[in-house]
Amino acid sequence: MSHGFSALKEMDLDRYAEVFCAAGLACLVYDHRNLGASDGEPRNEIDPWRQIADMRCAITFAQSLPDVDPQRVGLWGTSYSAGHSLVVAAVDRRIRCVVFQAGTIDSFAAVERRIGAMGIANLRHDAYEDLAGRAQGKAPVYLPVAAPGTDSYRYLVEAFPDSGYPNRVTLRSRELSLGYRPGVYIERIAPTPLLMIIAGKDEQTPSDLQVEAFESAGEPKRLVMIEDARHYDVYKRYFRETSEAARDWFVEHLG
Repeated sequence: MSHGFSALKEMDLDRYAEVFCAAGLACLVYDHRNLGASDGEPRNEIDPWRQIADMRCAITFAQSLPDVDPQRVGLWGTSYSAGHSLVVAAVDRRIRCVVFQAGTIDSFAAVERRIGAMGIANLRHDAYEDLAGRAQGKAPVYLPVAAPGTDSYRYLVEAFPDSGYPNRVTLRSRELSLGYRPGVYIERIAPTPLLMIIAGKDEQTPSDLQVEAFESAGEPKRLVMIEDARHYDVYKRYFRETSEAARDWFVEHLG
């Protein structure tokens, strides 16, 4: 189990793990490299492909644990890491089933909807200058993740005041996200069972892109659509629905 873009494991992942463990499942919950309790430099730099490689290493580690059946491993990802879970489930046949929650399908398309083509052009311009500076030994440029008054700020900063969340990532993290389109892997997941939990009013990871991806996935698959939910509602307002749906999927396919 791992969280979304810049989020930490203390941000509700413990609550999901408690639900899963109560059903007899073992849970490995971790922070991505460069974030939270995990090591790695530069701090708060997010490279989706390195996170995917680390997710596969986490699977290997989980299989080595004495109380874990190495033949019954499931994968749970949310938001950014839900996209990772699609990639890993498509390429790694050690996964017996996968849960995707409110996740990234096409990061470029999502960013373009928020800031437009000119915003992307400006982001790239600044990112290239940052890369040149870093090659000369300069410190990375950092950007805030969430602005006060937004849904992201209310969840990431205000909801977890004691988490130590820094509310910043490297500029390169934002630029790297423009090349991340995990939804193209979804057709290769079958026959691994796929559960997709989608917030119907999701604008962070647009819900229409998620529905379109689900339609292209092979069987077995299941869709749980929470029509009235926004992106962060899956963790709070609809926690019971999302956690129990994932729990039941894991019990069905791993139990």
